[in-house]
Amino acid sequence: MKLQAPLRIHPLYFLLNTLEGALALFTLFRVASMQRNAMFLGFSLPRLVTAGLALAFLLVFLALFLLSLWKGGWLRKLDARLEHWLLAQDRLVRLALLLGVGFLCWAALLVFLNLPAGEALGMFQAVYFRAAGLFLWLAAFLLQTLLLLVFRFRGAFGFAGLRVDRTRQAQLVRFVLAAGIITALFALAAAIFFDLEQFYTFLNVFLLLASLTLVSLWLWQDHGQRALRTWLIALLVFVFTFAVYRAATFVVERPNTPAKAYFDLLADAWLHGRLYLTDPGQTHDLTLYQGQWYVANPPMVAVLMVPWVKMYTVAGVNTVIFSIVFGALNLALIFIILELMSARGWTRLSTGGNLWLTALFGFGTVHFYLSIVGKIWFMSQTVTVTFLALAVLLALASRPPWLAGMMLGFGIIARPNIALAWPLLFGITAQLQKDAGGRLDWRRLASWTVLSGLPMALAVGALLGYNYIRFNDFLNFGYLTENVADFMADDLKHYGTFNLHFIERNLRVMFLALPEWDPICRRVVPQHQGMSMLLATPALLYLVRALRRSPWVLGAWSALLALLALISTYYNTGAWQFGYKYMLDFAVPVIMLLAAAAGRRVSWPFRILILLSIASNIIGVLWWYGKWCVY
Repeated sequence: MKLQAPLRIHPLYFLLNTLEGALALFTLFRVASMQRNAMFLGFSLPRLVTAGLALAFLLVFLALFLLSLWKGGWLRKLDARLEHWLLAQDRLVRLALLLGVGFLCWAALLVFLNLPAGEALGMFQAVYFRAAGLFLWLAAFLLQTLLLLVFRFRGAFGFAGLRVDRTRQAQLVRFVLAAGIITALFALAAAIFFDLEQFYTFLNVFLLLASLTLVSLWLWQDHGQRALRTWLIALLVFVFTFAVYRAATFVVERPNTPAKAYFDLLADAWLHGRLYLTDPGQTHDLTLYQGQWYVANPPMVAVLMVPWVKMYTVAGVNTVIFSIVFGALNLALIFIILELMSARGWTRLSTGGNLWLTALFGFGTVHFYLSIVGKIWFMSQTVTVTFLALAVLLALASRPPWLAGMMLGFGIIARPNIALAWPLLFGITAQLQKDAGGRLDWRRLASWTVLSGLPMALAVGALLGYNYIRFNDFLNFGYLTENVADFMADDLKHYGTFNLHFIERNLRVMFLALPEWDPICRRVVPQHQGMSMLLATPALLYLVRALRRSPWVLGAWSALLALLALISTYYNTGAWQFGYKYMLDFAVPVIMLLAAAAGRRVSWPFRILILLSIASNIIGVLWWYGKWCVY
């Protein structure tokens, strides 16, 4: 078997492991050991031994990095030996190596997901909080190694070198995953029956990832090899994003459910036969009706939380983790969308270019800070992106129109304005027709419109019915009497939720609002009422290059402008926020358009704008939590 590309170990690989190891050592000594266990400098013997082993690996990586800079010839020899060794192995051994590394990455995620939950692992919790940096280093090392193998040794590890019939390969994977899902369901039922809460998260995450794999294979059933490779990278994107987002919550010291999460309380209220909250703790942004406090926001997030609350109770549900799971899933879905667009020839980016845009979406837009907060409004936006991305993916994969409409309908039950993203789905369908036959069949498009619109109409009907059983009025969403902040109450009372009066103010915040100088902190800080999207995400400037007449591009622009127009009439600019948080509503079509604007590759000017966007949003996360400017 010949390799499509040689395996080359880059010095950056050793540098990253060195820096991550240094950070892990630093976090290992943040907290002293208990006095009775202290042996030297306030630390226990196990801690010192662990630190010694970690230091040894750190020094090895540092030496390899310095040696690769000073004398690179040995690195080429190592590449050649490693290549020779891998090619000499049996195909199943190489496949086992790939799956083994992937499993270890997944296991690292499960450890990271389970342990912060608190009581599930009892005495191991204290060990985890002291060794969290080591867990992260291990996860990062495994991810970097797997990425190195996947991208620099594609012939052996992209499944192309495994001389197995693709149809049988896909069937085998489907069988294994289906068996795993069935087994996990039985195990989850047993865990619930015997009240083994420590296994809930493990099994839930397995079901999520396995189901995502089956969906990916189904969407790409005619391209089994590509589906496997795309799913593998999407899995890595999910794991990496979850780890970074979760680590960010510890950095800003907000890892647990915040105040004003509400949806967990609403899910618990439903389980107890109520539509209102009995003891919300505080009433900001709740609606008072007939002496009871109601959650005005559409209920989709609470619907998704019901199983979590049922298994864990409200006290055991961490809305921050809930939000991060969907945030990480969003990046995986965005990557799959971009890859499918490239496969169809709608964009010309390679996998590397699509990963650049995925990173922009996840870390260079407001999606970053909105996904790690865990509050009511932000969770609604994050989950809405999930359903919009699923709708786009189903449309791209030519699945039945009612499925795409159903996903968008679920999004409507989270944020009703997302219905205006429907032109994007229509444009995708029109583009598929044009690609297949050269011209549009308006009868088929009309039929598609009706079939995709029916689930959306049902979703709207469900929302109106929900209004009626709460407030005895189909059209009362609870917003007009919501307990909002004083500085917004007058506008809401005099002009209502949407009004042309707010256009000038909203457009000014969206595009023109600048950061300001804080004389106390002696640095530039974002404005609380919002900041220009072009400053928070400078990569948006590349949208000017996405002006084409193809149906899907016109659909994306139509969805973007429709959502922007509606949001510009909203009474609330976003209140306390970084950048412009409502940009997340149209972030999916924006990323798709940027993929078209990029051309064949993500150029260096575009990369610089992406990196500036990521830096801006890292500052935004720190500022939001008071870590950028501390009085």
